[in-house]
Amino acid sequence: IAETGGWSPICMRVDADPFTNNEVRQAMRLAVNRKSMLESVFAGNGNIANDVFGRYSPGVENAQLPQREQDIEKAESLLQKAGQQGVSVSLYTTEIAPGMNQTAEVLGTQAGEAGMNVKVVKQPTTEYFARSYLKVPFSMDWWAYQPYLVTAGQATAKGAPFNITAWSDSAYDKLYAKAVSTVDDKQREEITTELVTIDYEEGGYIIPYNFPIIDAWASNVHGIKPSVLGQALSNFQFQNFWLT
Repeated sequence: IAETGGWSPICMRVDADPFTNNEVRQAMRLAVNRKSMLESVFAGNGNIANDVFGRYSPGVENAQLPQREQDIEKAESLLQKAGQQGVSVSLYTTEIAPGMNQTAEVLGTQAGEAGMNVKVVKQPTTEYFARSYLKVPFSMDWWAYQPYLVTAGQATAKGAPFNITAWSDSAYDKLYAKAVSTVDDKQREEITTELVTIDYEEGGYIIPYNFPIIDAWASNVHGIKPSVLGQALSNFQFQNFWLT
């Protein structure tokens, strides 16, 4: 059982109702009981996350963001402030990775505690990617671990091809451009912390956990080592395996 930086986010499009309002996004995050979700989906294996990706990256590890806990009262208050009590949304998911559909189901139950109605829509993989991925307001996704700035270039920065949350922020983009252009490690780490803080406070991701990788192999198979990348069998490095 390997601890990883892999993540299965619950994705809220910031340009689509009801998630254009950050108070609704924060309410949805506060509805999540992360420990209970991890117990339900992976029997307690894996690690509780805090709505940010790039777990092992400098600037993420040291960000010192308060760990989010379930707070139903605050979630209800934020929804009331936003005029979205009893809000109803459909959460689209597909089983492209272990735990994705179960995570959606648990989120639906937990959000109901705050008065939100989340309808889980399970789709075959082909239908999900043809009709829902990068299109619907609320959906599941899956990522293996990559350093923060690599993932941001694919998911959150200007021009990112897999920007499922439709995140767009000029201040964030300026910081990202500065981070990827500097050769100063300390400055890059400090800028990364700024970027992560924006994700945490305003972004469109709910990242409740870093999923585990659970492998099994015969006693005569050797060379398989735990990997933080979130892929099975040492990230499929078959060239390192050997038999007796």
